[in-house]
Parts: sequence; structure tokens; C-alpha cells
Amino acid sequence: LEQQAWQVSQQAHRWRHERAHMQQLFQAGHSDFKLYRARMEAEFANQKLADSVFNQPNNNSSIYLAEFKLRDALAVDADNYRVHFELGWVYGYLLQRLEDAEFHFARAVSLARRENPQFSLFALRHLADVRYRQHRYDEAVESALEVEQQFDGLEANYELARYLASAGASDQALTQLLKVVEQSPEYYVMAQVEPDFAQHSSINDALFQLR
Repeated sequence: LEQQAWQVSQQAHRWRHERAHMQQLFQAGHSDFKLYRARMEAEFANQKLADSVFNQPNNNSSIYLAEFKLRDALAVDADNYRVHFELGWVYGYLLQRLEDAEFHFARAVSLARRENPQFSLFALRHLADVRYRQHRYDEAVESALEVEQQFDGLEANYELARYLASAGASDQALTQLLKVVEQSPEYYVMAQVEPDFAQHSSINDALFQLR
């Protein structure tokens, strides 16, 4: 029960963070009725997702209803990158359907690239994550490297270090990790208990030297 409570808490925290960040990145600029309808379907789906995560964490009916509404929104507007992202989020973090999540995150990345480059990078980080969770570490690294080339953020750089370590590139992972740790001691603490780093003695030794 404690483990389930922790998972729900982590899920809710991530949901709040994702929703706040996504609202900052996404700006609706369409007046077409079909696109308006698609946005309304997406907003309804958001309400059901929030309900399932915050109010009724064990009620899967809200999650499946949200999935249905998001898919319905895509039937109206197949190129809506926001809906693709949110459907990817449902599949990746609520239903654990990682292949489906990967497809929709990849579509969000592609569709948002020109209209909203920042959102595209945001989706690309999630694409890297679902590839990592499928143990496709080289592809996760590839996606994370693309993010790093366009976005200099500690969290994204730390993710890249993790993916490099998982892919067996311990030297590159250590170089990346040290750059992050030098800027924020918080990541030093995180790295101490990070399973992706624990398998590499060179990284463990370097972290020990930094004490």
C-alpha cells in the first residue's frame, strides 16, 4: 500500500508539472469550428485525467474515457500536436502502453517542430523517456542529444547522462553528469541513488571523490 501511495503521489506530481509546463508552451490560434471541437474534446479529456489522477486514482474508467475523447479529437484534427502529446502521456504514464506512447510523442515532436519549437523539444524529452523505458537506450540517447543541442537545461542534461550510462557510454555519461553536478548539488544527491549510474564503477568513484 505504501508503494502504491508513493506511485500515485509521484504520478500526481508529474501530472501537475506537465500540465503547468504544457499550458505555458501551447498557444491555441485556430478559429475553425472543427479545430475548436477538437480542442473542446481535449479539454474534456484533461478534466477526466485530472479526476483520475487527483480525485480517484484507482478509477480507470476516467482514464479510458479520456483516451476515447483524445482519440475522437484526433479523428477531427489529426495534426493537433497537443492532443498527440496528451494521448502519448496517457499511454506512457497511465496505461503503460509504451509503443503507443512512442508513436504519439513522435507525432507531437514532428507536428510542433515548426509551429512551436519549444513544445516540440518538450515532447522529444518524453519520446526519449519512453524509448529508455523500452530499453532502447541508443535511441533514447539520440533523442536526448537532439534536445541538448537546442535546450540547455539541467534536468534535460541529467536525463541525457542517465541514458548514456544505460547505453554503456560511461565516460560520456560521467562528463555530462559532472557538468550538471557542478551547477546544482541537488543532482549530486540524486546521482548517488540513481540505478543507471550504480552499474558503472568509474561514475561511482567520481561521485565518491566529490564528497
